[in-house]
Amino acid sequence: MRHELLWTNHDSDAVRRLRAAAGEDRLFDALLAIEGASAEERAVADALVQGWADRVRERVATAPGCPDLGSRVLREVVADEGALRGDGESYDAPENSLVTQVLSRRRGQPILVSSVWLEVGRRAGVNVEGVGLPGHFVARVGGERGQLVDPFGGGKPLSVQQCARIVRTISGGSLPWDATYLQPTTARQIAERVLRNLVRARRCCADVAPLYRAVRLFAELREDDPEAALVHAGLAEQLGACRLAERAYHAIVERFPGSAEAEAAERRAHDVARRVRALH
Repeated sequence: MRHELLWTNHDSDAVRRLRAAAGEDRLFDALLAIEGASAEERAVADALVQGWADRVRERVATAPGCPDLGSRVLREVVADEGALRGDGESYDAPENSLVTQVLSRRRGQPILVSSVWLEVGRRAGVNVEGVGLPGHFVARVGGERGQLVDPFGGGKPLSVQQCARIVRTISGGSLPWDATYLQPTTARQIAERVLRNLVRARRCCADVAPLYRAVRLFAELREDDPEAALVHAGLAEQLGACRLAERAYHAIVERFPGSAEAEAAERRAHDVARRVRALH
């Protein structure tokens, strides 16, 4: 497959925007970069989120200092009035990992729905943190001792015990509860988790270009991870983009000398080069 069918200048620009946004903890911008949203799509999403944030700010201002007010108002505005919920029917569909489509459909995966809560809260001046439980993603409103909520489930309040039950259920009892699961997540951590979900969703689709894009975005974001780089190079080879794969393998050898991934990449680069020569 030709390189330009898999990766465009628009995608390279998305990498730059993604890295910058993740580094500056600008979650919403990172999610827009992952999607590769157009200027029009970004404007529509921004207007919707800003409208929700304005309503939250106005209502929170009417009762300053009221316990749990922020979580209740966010639930009213985003979940009840905005109708943003989790998509339990087509959970692994790619659109559930793309923020403008989540906003348009009002449905998404837990991490995307929670991310909208985070962005609305940030703009409204309400402290909302992402909490990445194993296998699920929730939010906490009001800081370290604030209210845990499940945006995927319409913003219902959660106790620590209920979070532990979620982890136990999803893991089939294999994961013991660990209080570190409740630590807040950064924009970079969320972006990486979204990309992992998107890669998994794209593997089930017939169109290979979106899969390649998701895999490469993940490798570009985790630029110090030789395993992610090797997965990217291997996919390029699998898709028949031999020159692209050869360059990616050589880059791994140069960037991660002495690593097991570099040794594997050197072997694969020789094999790919031999195939390219045979074609000519």
